[in-house]
Amino acid sequence: MKKKLFLIQFLYLVVALNSVTIHDFIESGNKNFIKQDYYKAVEQYKEALKINPEDIRSNRGLSDSFFMLGEYDEALLYIDKCISLDRKNLELLNNKARILTALEQYPDAAEIYQEVIEKEMYNVGAQSGLAELRLVNGDVKGSLFEFEKILKFSPNSRRLLLSLVLINDRQKNFIKADELIQKAIQLYPLDPVVLETSVRHYILKKSYNGALLYMDELAKSSSNPDIMLLHAELLVYLEKLEEALDILTEYMKIEKDNPEAYYLGTLIFNRINEQDKALSLIKRGLDLRPDEEIYRFFGEQIMNDYFLFKDEKRENYSSWYYEQGKLLESQYFYEKAKTYYSRGLDLDPFSKKLRLAYANILKKLGYRERYIKELELVNSQNNQDPEVTETLLIEDSIPKAPLYTKWGEEKWNSDNHFSVSAFINVESQEKNLNSSNVILDIASRFLSSQVKFYNDKIDLFSGNFSDAFNDARSIDSDYFLIINFNEGSRTFSLQGTLHLTKSGREIKKISYLKTGNNRIFNCFDNLAKDLDNFFPVVGSVIDIKSDEILINIGKMNGVETETQFDVIKKGSYNLIPDLPYINFDKEKYLGRMKVNSVGEAMSEGVFTANSSFNLLNIGDNVVILNNSEDDNSSKYLETHGIIDTELISQLLQVN
Repeated sequence: MKKKLFLIQFLYLVVALNSVTIHDFIESGNKNFIKQDYYKAVEQYKEALKINPEDIRSNRGLSDSFFMLGEYDEALLYIDKCISLDRKNLELLNNKARILTALEQYPDAAEIYQEVIEKEMYNVGAQSGLAELRLVNGDVKGSLFEFEKILKFSPNSRRLLLSLVLINDRQKNFIKADELIQKAIQLYPLDPVVLETSVRHYILKKSYNGALLYMDELAKSSSNPDIMLLHAELLVYLEKLEEALDILTEYMKIEKDNPEAYYLGTLIFNRINEQDKALSLIKRGLDLRPDEEIYRFFGEQIMNDYFLFKDEKRENYSSWYYEQGKLLESQYFYEKAKTYYSRGLDLDPFSKKLRLAYANILKKLGYRERYIKELELVNSQNNQDPEVTETLLIEDSIPKAPLYTKWGEEKWNSDNHFSVSAFINVESQEKNLNSSNVILDIASRFLSSQVKFYNDKIDLFSGNFSDAFNDARSIDSDYFLIINFNEGSRTFSLQGTLHLTKSGREIKKISYLKTGNNRIFNCFDNLAKDLDNFFPVVGSVIDIKSDEILINIGKMNGVETETQFDVIKKGSYNLIPDLPYINFDKEKYLGRMKVNSVGEAMSEGVFTANSSFNLLNIGDNVVILNNSEDDNSSKYLETHGIIDTELISQLLQVN
């Protein structure tokens, strides 16, 4: 009997000791979670699970920790385990719905939230989750309204307060965000999530000293090494570059493979004029995250600003465009391949392989004259390359098209290009520090190489319409373009609004939302081409032979055989804000031209005078008045607006 009693007491002791051990591990995990050290929290919760795999607190701790680390599949695994242990717990269901939201399984998330609300109508977690899901449809105002309504029922909720801070910040409503963040700080003065949100709020507001005030407290209360990266970024904003570099160096001793650190280091070294180190760091960042376009474009910008055209480092960047072009060409996307080859040549104009690839794609697209010009350029750059010379001899032996035999070589010019000033809104949503300046450089590349228009100015502006309007008028631009962008982790959206400079009136708005690889490149490529398609067709008479005339626009401008033009006196057309976007003085009307032969950059046609007197002269204009809206631009976004995946991601990090 005594032996049995001893054994029972021993077993109770073991269980008691194990319970304490589980409690200790869970408490340690909770403390690390609060201090944002999620990796250590995971370690502690897993130790607890070794003792009791069915412990709901440990499973939930693991789910929450993996969620904050962005490991959503793992988070879902552990929350499902929790639900199997306590099926009536509505808070666990809400957690699962948030994980599904992060996994972009929006209908499933909404279904769970509705299930919770059916059981408990005023459940704050479920109502907040549905407010988050409104953002999936781009309904930011609706989401804001719902969060404000819920806050009335739970005025001290950390999640609601911080969610409203994030949404108001996104809406540039900084006064309201200030009120909310101050209330959150009063309620949770040492909470790392509150302090981090405060720092980010004041950075976004450009109140950097205010951010620094909370940064010091955040550094003390959080064990998350990423806070060091945020601190370094703040010091860059404050132009304390040496201090920023010191903190960044310490951070990179802990986190060696975070590409964001290499990007920030690139920015610092570029600003202190150590461009070789900057390029070395951005290369490492690209190795870690090869599809991060801003990194690539930033490296290209540094290359263009500081290194000679024949510097061998240029090949590191231009070869990427060559490979992309070759891939597209193999898939018969010739126009797209041409764009990539052209961009590669902007970076490395002396690259023989790029120049030949560009020449060959022009030939495939039917631009033989331009193909020959490119080959001649290759020869001039490569001391009469034997293979190219032989190809040119073969091309020279092939009879020219009758148009060129009759009128001679094409006369390339831009007399009839429309001038467009472009302004990038610095208040656009950046994901990466300095993105606006990089975007400015990207926009300049695409807007400067079109057929119907040229970019006579491009600059950053603060979002004040009158500033852009006045700047465009001061340089007498025909049009001005205001560009807003939203840079997310996996998406990029762009909105271009075109205005007629003489009146300031908006005449065209085009929006794009791209995901996947090369999304920034594709947005600006589409913007430039859609604008080019939008502008009216205008050309000039460059030669006359009896009733036949030659004009300086052709296949490149969309001219086809049988196209008919109105012929008017030189410079007698006006730009107007409505269809057909161009008109002319009827007294300056000279007659009609019908095209019968089209070249690459010139066309021939028969001119029929408007009267018995032929008043046609070289330099007179040809125009097409198109009264139908032929919109080839990319499909507009939904009327609610851009789906802000970055904001959704930020809201999910608030718990």
